[in-house]
Amino acid sequence: MNTIKVIAVSAALMLSPAVAGAEWIARAKNNSGGLIVLLADKGNCSAGLRMYTAAPSGRSQWGCWIATDNHILVRWDDRDNPTTYDYLGWEVNPATPKSESGRPRGNNF
Repeated sequence: MNTIKVIAVSAALMLSPAVAGAEWIARAKNNSGGLIVLLADKGNCSAGLRMYTAAPSGRSQWGCWIATDNHILVRWDDRDNPTTYDYLGWEVNPATPKSESGRPRGNNF
């Protein structure tokens, strides 16, 4: 199944990132009912782009992400082991430029 189709069809919450100047590429609900937001900003990531997750309690975590053929790989700033997320349930920002293949540009998406 086309990865971008899976992402685009799955609706998520409508909330802009709380980072000035950082455009979001995709976002999805997290397990605590908050959001995981993939940003188009490299920040301090040696590989990939910046991202964060925010819980309704106000707790947030930051990390770096890359997209692979099968999943989104996240390395959280406060953890040694990476976390993987599948492509289901992600909302892609309609303003994200698309590549010739129709997939959003930026970080292998």
